Amino acid sequence: MPLTQTQLASAVADRAEISRNETKRVLAALEEVVLEELGNAQKVRVGGLVQLTVRVKPAQKARKGRNPATGEEITIAAKPASVDLRARPLARAKAALPSVQKARRRRLTPRLGAAGPRSQPPSGSWHGLPFSRREPSGQRRLAGFSDHAIPGATRSLR
Repeated sequence: MPLTQTQLASAVADRAEISRNETKRVLAALEEVVLEELGNAQKVRVGGLVQLTVRVKPAQKARKGRNPATGEEITIAAKPASVDLRARPLARAKAALPSVQKARRRRLTPRLGAAGPRSQPPSGSWHGLPFSRREPSGQRRLAGFSDHAIPGATRSLR
């Protein structure tokens, strides 16, 4: 679950030993300064964590292309110049990254909701998908899937 603004303010307040209100004002001031500098097309480094860069993408001329479905030649419209924001993680942020195994384990850990963990899917469904009909072989077919879309998309009720 991502860190919210309130959680960030609380964590910073605890570590810096200042009040949450002061921390919220500091974070709001940081946001204003960063946005002002980006508005002036300046490069901004936030601590040793990330570097924000404003990039101007050049205009593209109209060009010839080919429709991949029909092979017909088409004209691809011109694109005007645009402005883009790039965020580059710096060394301290990269060093803080977890190992691949830890990151995978973190992503696969079930999160507890208000209802708590579900040990089994609700009755009348298979992995939360509703059944649509019973096959003559005693199996049920998943709703919305044709026979060829997902091989083995049936489940025996025996």
